Amino acid sequence: SSTAEISLDKVEAMTVMTDASFAMKKLEAALDTAMEFKEHFENMDDVKGMAHALLLLATLEFRMLNFDVAQGYITKAQSMFNEEGDLKGEADSLKLHGELAWKKNEFKAAVRFGERARALYRELQKLEGEIACMYMISENAVRLSVKEG
Repeated sequence: SSTAEISLDKVEAMTVMTDASFAMKKLEAALDTAMEFKEHFENMDDVKGMAHALLLLATLEFRMLNFDVAQGYITKAQSMFNEEGDLKGEADSLKLHGELAWKKNEFKAAVRFGERARALYRELQKLEGEIACMYMISENAVRLSVKEG
């Protein structure tokens, strides 16, 4: 249990450090920090920590509009969270996958990922995540109906 707490502290530190770098427009520094944490978690055989680092890398690449790179990280992170039984991590991955699909005008995929993430957030009683997914689903459903209609 204490190892899990240490890992969560490291994940929090990683997130704060990369967000600070990103906010200061030091994009490479943010990516380097996330990559260093990923390697650290990998060396420690900490799958959850690694999944969090991958999701953070995906988020950074997404913000930098590197969608293909982001998608690779998201897919790996989602798979790792799934293997670890981390529903929150899996929901966060699915939500980011939906946001990525939305940016790529893949409205049907965005709705599908949003629905899967919403179901996990509902199961976890994470209202904020569920609401964000409902917004994504409704926005993309409208775009889909206009595109098909």
